Amino acid sequence: MDFDVFVGSMADDVDKPGYSAPEPADVAGAPALRYQNGSRTIFLEAAGSHRLLRLESPSEGTMEFSGWDQPVPAQAPPAAEIYSGPGS
Repeated sequence: MDFDVFVGSMADDVDKPGYSAPEPADVAGAPALRYQNGSRTIFLEAAGSHRLLRLESPSEGTMEFSGWDQPVPAQAPPAAEIYSGPGS
């Protein structure tokens, strides 16, 4: 699954029927907009690109999203740990 599609589809949910009008909120010190639909709550950035900051749901748990546009350090594993057999 593509990360941008996954996160974008959650943020797009607020345009669907059933979500409340946005209310001002705060997520880890950042101004946010809170949208509710039953027990599910979505928090988006209040300004800028309105990125997804938090998703809360009793059945799905809580997921927080941060570090937007920050590089993610990654290192390739040692050659001995790379599988190159059938199906790779």
